[in-house]
Amino acid sequence: MADFKNPSGAVVSANVNKLGQQIYMPWLKQAELEGRVYSASIGTDVVPIDFVVTTYDEDRPQFALLVPDGIIAIPVFFNTAIQVAPGINNATLLQICGNDIGNGTSTGMTTEGNVNGAFGGQSSNCTVRQLYTGDAVAAVNPIVIGQRVNAFLDATTSPELYYTWEEDELPLMVGPASLFAHVVAGTKQEGFLAIKWVEYLASELR
Repeated sequence: MADFKNPSGAVVSANVNKLGQQIYMPWLKQAELEGRVYSASIGTDVVPIDFVVTTYDEDRPQFALLVPDGIIAIPVFFNTAIQVAPGINNATLLQICGNDIGNGTSTGMTTEGNVNGAFGGQSSNCTVRQLYTGDAVAAVNPIVIGQRVNAFLDATTSPELYYTWEEDELPLMVGPASLFAHVVAGTKQEGFLAIKWVEYLASELR
């Protein structure tokens, strides 16, 4: 370790090796070491969840990450894996918006929700919900950050029933905000969904 002054004049420490060279650590790895990375998933182990819906309804997503005021969340990974897709045009739509869309009529995620990657670390300040059967609050200025449509039938016809979102330029979700996903087809699907995100107090970044 070596001490130096940052631009505000405070003395801070930096990681250096024996040659005095500063050791660079990717920000996401640093966030993991600080216990800031959380994950959630739906579908239990090898048992898929029934995504239920057969028509798109913006106010009834199949998954939502709700970011409260005072928190900044940065999504870093999102994945869907469809096990049963008897219809065509199987779609996944991933969006963010500048308000908390609330619980609507949905289910909490108790077994696979809000897990800190540093097991036993601080609990998440965000809320995760699944399978909205009643309307959420309308999204304010929603932005599509990921989308995939598979026009074919199930995996016996096409193996491309997986969708993974990972980007270099990640959205900064300043609470209140929401990330929500629709997994929909003309015939209901069954499968799995997983997400990872990083959390900061707004005061730490702004």
